[in-house]
Amino acid sequence: MTPIDLIFCSRRFSLAIAAAALLFDGMPAISASPLSVEDALAAVSSVSPDAAGLSKATTAVTSLRQLPADRLPDLLDAMAGADPVSRNWIRGLAFDIKRRTSLSPTDMLEDYAMDRSKNMFGRGLAMEMFQLDAPEPAAQRIGQCLDDPSLPLREMAVAQVLGRAEQAKQDGDEAVAKKLYRQALVSARQPRQLEGAVAALKGLGETASIAEAFAMIKHWKTIGPFDNVGGVGFDTAYSVEKDYVRTAAINFNPAADGKEGEVSWQDIKADGDTGNVDLATAFDKEKGAVAYVYTTFNSPAAQTAQARLGSIAANKVWINGDELIANKIYHSGTALDQYIAQVELKAGENTILIKNCQNEQTEGWAQEWEFQFRLTDLNGKGLTSGN
Repeated sequence: MTPIDLIFCSRRFSLAIAAAALLFDGMPAISASPLSVEDALAAVSSVSPDAAGLSKATTAVTSLRQLPADRLPDLLDAMAGADPVSRNWIRGLAFDIKRRTSLSPTDMLEDYAMDRSKNMFGRGLAMEMFQLDAPEPAAQRIGQCLDDPSLPLREMAVAQVLGRAEQAKQDGDEAVAKKLYRQALVSARQPRQLEGAVAALKGLGETASIAEAFAMIKHWKTIGPFDNVGGVGFDTAYSVEKDYVRTAAINFNPAADGKEGEVSWQDIKADGDTGNVDLATAFDKEKGAVAYVYTTFNSPAAQTAQARLGSIAANKVWINGDELIANKIYHSGTALDQYIAQVELKAGENTILIKNCQNEQTEGWAQEWEFQFRLTDLNGKGLTSGN
């Protein structure tokens, strides 16, 4: 599961489902009123964090464990509509069914994995199972997936390329290593793989950056500071915010009433290497403060995209006047693509406003006040303004 998946997982829920699966592990299949895969998954999904509904879920587990290997596509299909916890549970069931049966559905798994009309999670699981039966043919198939819409399969393919690049580097063939790392950089969507390729290229003396690899938005305007003493600023709509929400645009001419007098818009640029926008420097390490940052993004056509923010401080994001992201969290850490929201971009100019709030903590680790932001397609490929 991805870090974003883990955010939505209930630990108690996971333990309840694990208990249900383990209850029947090692036991022969027993007679039970058959449930459809859909009904069984609904029963599992209905288990609450306090384990209410667990009895019904254990019956569903029993039913699904009796599926023959030729029904594995039903489980793979069900991955499409399952939540992250259920997907992890389906994975365990699928491997268990495969282990218990004398039939090795290798051809079926290969066909499913390479069928781009199937859901990406089911395809990824099918490839994992296919690898167990036929590692060499599976490796060849994975090598064809560098441009695959299934993120799990693309990640496997990029891992192959990164492995070959590392081997070339160890063999002293830096030219081949650089070429392969560049290939991985183009195809990768998984943040750790992109970071790894960038770091490897830098280690080989090449010019590479997180900002470029992830298509971070670099050019912004900012205004502030506004008051956030006692955390009041997060829910306070200052004039900048009020006007933007009303018009979906920014008027840069009038000054605004800030924390200690009038404040005006100024240019601010992201770090060329990391893509971080450093508000602490821009506002002289101001504490208990709010800053707004604004930019525009030109989309060649109307498209469904994702807004992806990394921020160590409390934040809100609006696009075209609509609030998409809001997190009242301070100094709990940050990561690439920490917060993700779907957005419908218009053809032409789209406006983006971010509210970023710094609190009053004085510890050394609480002095950072920065963010990263990008727009991507639904597979995580960075979009650039005008393209």
